[in-house]
Amino acid sequence: MNPQELKHALSSGLLSFPLTDFDSNLQFDAKGYAKRLEWLMPYGATVLFAAGGTGEFFSLDEALIVPAPSPRVPLIVGGRSDAAVRRAAKFGDGWLGIWVSPRRFSAVCDQIAGEAGEAGRDSNAFEHALNVWCGFAPTREAARVPLAAQMQDFYQMPFEPFERYSPYGTPEQVAEFLSPYVESGCTRFNVIPCADDPESAIVAVGELRKLLA
Repeated sequence: MNPQELKHALSSGLLSFPLTDFDSNLQFDAKGYAKRLEWLMPYGATVLFAAGGTGEFFSLDEALIVPAPSPRVPLIVGGRSDAAVRRAAKFGDGWLGIWVSPRRFSAVCDQIAGEAGEAGRDSNAFEHALNVWCGFAPTREAARVPLAAQMQDFYQMPFEPFERYSPYGTPEQVAEFLSPYVESGCTRFNVIPCADDPESAIVAVGELRKLLA
């Protein structure tokens, strides 16, 4: 791939950063990594980034951040799999959900609390969040248009499979959709706003924040 081809690929589709697989001895698992890449291929990623500790221009074998940030940076673990939920319970400060119902969100919070307690961790110290695409406009019909267009462009697949998890309408309507997640244990929302223009999206998110406060 020449530089121009790479430039086009980077700007034309989904970028994927697959996890690097290791075996029980912490050695690179080439077969597991190959299976992971095969699993990712149907999702339409135009570029895959292989993560590692050493590259042509860098080495992270003994990397440190000194001095340590204060206050400490929380470790929020994302993912829908049971393995991701277990990692959040044992090592993280919270879980970042996406494409889940309020019921599923609540169940994951309960699972994390239970497994954290078994690991001797304080289950009340977690901060759970939801990553959510939202469309904003004076009507639901108008709000759906930019949301569907941007999501289809980003994921390179139809909007319909995402629609039930992606609220759209006025800030009040979006807040009504998200309120059950707050009741299910969500303390933060990572909102990806879509509207006819960036200024309208920013204003709508500000209103949404007030409604959910």
